[in-house]
Amino acid sequence: MRRVTGVIAFVVMSAMVFGACSDLGSDDDATSADDRDDTVEIAGEQDDHADDDSAVTEDEADDAIDIGVVLSLSGPNAAYGDPSSRGIELALSDFDAGHAPDNVTFSASFLDDEGDAGLGAERFLEHIESDAHVILGPTLSNTAFEAHPVAQEHGVPVLAISNTAAGITDTGEYIFRVSLAEDGVVPQTVEVISGAWQPETAALIYSEDDAWSRSSADAFRDAVEGHDIDIITEQDIPSAGGDFSEQIEAVADADPDVILLSALEHPSIAFVTQARENGLEQEIACGNGCNTGTFVAETGAASDGLVVGSAWHIDVENEQSAEFVERYRELHGQDPDQFSAQAYAGMQILAAAAEQADGTTAEELRDALASLSSVETVLGPFSFDVERDGSHPAVVKIVRGDDFAIFGK
Repeated sequence: MRRVTGVIAFVVMSAMVFGACSDLGSDDDATSADDRDDTVEIAGEQDDHADDDSAVTEDEADDAIDIGVVLSLSGPNAAYGDPSSRGIELALSDFDAGHAPDNVTFSASFLDDEGDAGLGAERFLEHIESDAHVILGPTLSNTAFEAHPVAQEHGVPVLAISNTAAGITDTGEYIFRVSLAEDGVVPQTVEVISGAWQPETAALIYSEDDAWSRSSADAFRDAVEGHDIDIITEQDIPSAGGDFSEQIEAVADADPDVILLSALEHPSIAFVTQARENGLEQEIACGNGCNTGTFVAETGAASDGLVVGSAWHIDVENEQSAEFVERYRELHGQDPDQFSAQAYAGMQILAAAAEQADGTTAEELRDALASLSSVETVLGPFSFDVERDGSHPAVVKIVRGDDFAIFGK
């Protein structure tokens, strides 16, 4: 278990607002999940005046919030979990530097669910038994559907920082979603490609064995209806990956105008690479599974021109976002991606709730999260709707060369 602690002194920063109010570059320099020692203690940087009498020490802090983090830090889905963990670590470092409520200490313990739903539920229970006040995670929607009920049953609030499947917050009143749902982003993606490519027919590719993939596919089915695009073939690609020549042949026989891809990173990499190798030349629009730098790096030229809807991009015009990118590069030596930004925003939202909460119990934090109206974050102005789903501006991206760019810019 990695544990990160931060001692907080309140500093008003014009470019960083935590109070409640009215893609990924190369990972070559990153530490892989397999290299991590779960027993390592990581401490954030301390304020320059930590030794002054006026500084707040950990013992003097009025309140302490223990955060349990459950992410996929090993296996194929670490492509999502690793950047999320780095976003949280940066937030804790920033908290140490004074970007948080007065007299509040935040600590975070990280547990790896290995992308396994059953293990994810066990990890949630471990945090709950360790008296965590709030839990961030898990990485995958499949895992969330098993893990979130554990937190709901024990009355511990959850911030879902990367789950985009439909129905995530249906588990109960303790579940809050930071990440944008697929049914909120996919329609924007379809609207963009409909105007730019004017397709009349489509092939839908998804993984029947994955809850998120099924949800994303449903979002694509619903979205194309409003743009007179007919899905003329649907193909199932198992989330474990493999040889997709049969599915690719079926798509070739159907000859659609466009391919809609709703699968996690690993099978998406395999499908896109094999599709191009086998002569499929159609434009491809992808769900959230393609939103990683490793997807672009692994697919290379095969993904050039691919379009994907996203919660964030490194070039969005947002002052907080620009400063976040700069500090992320300084701390981690690489560019952040959407998952890093969502995780960082989750910590901003938690800090905003802590600032107005009556205390730091799980119930008091839940009530504060539910009462937030609007919070300025790296994702832009953020709020929860009545179903506790996150709402903020989305962005449609396109792969150009070896990186993502904002579509149309």
